[in-house]
Amino acid sequence: MTDKKHPLEEAFDLPEDDEFKDEIFRLDIPENPSLDDIAKLALEAYASHMADVSHMEPKFRARNLEVAQLFLNLAKDALSKKEDVRIRDEKLVFDKDKASGGGNEKPSAGTRKDILTELTKHIKKAGQ
Repeated sequence: MTDKKHPLEEAFDLPEDDEFKDEIFRLDIPENPSLDDIAKLALEAYASHMADVSHMEPKFRARNLEVAQLFLNLAKDALSKKEDVRIRDEKLVFDKDKASGGGNEKPSAGTRKDILTELTKHIKKAGQ
């Protein structure tokens, strides 16, 4: 990076130090954030933003509430994606076991009637 000053900095006599180096403006974002990290950061941003919105004039609140909604949607999408990944991984393990002939089969979710018939079969086996 160069230490060249912008022409406006010289014209307006702006201070050399950067006001955004303060602790308030720092946000620790991990190099490779997990979906949990993304959801956590989004919820923290939502809470911070809602604290600011409560002190705004009513005419500006609507747009800022939309921004807060974006933070919530981001957190919801991250958690939903995490659940999708977990389900996909479980399905891959189940398919791998099924293909290899393993006996670790999980009961598949079916209709209520299917579940009741399976339960009655197990109850009858246990009673014999």
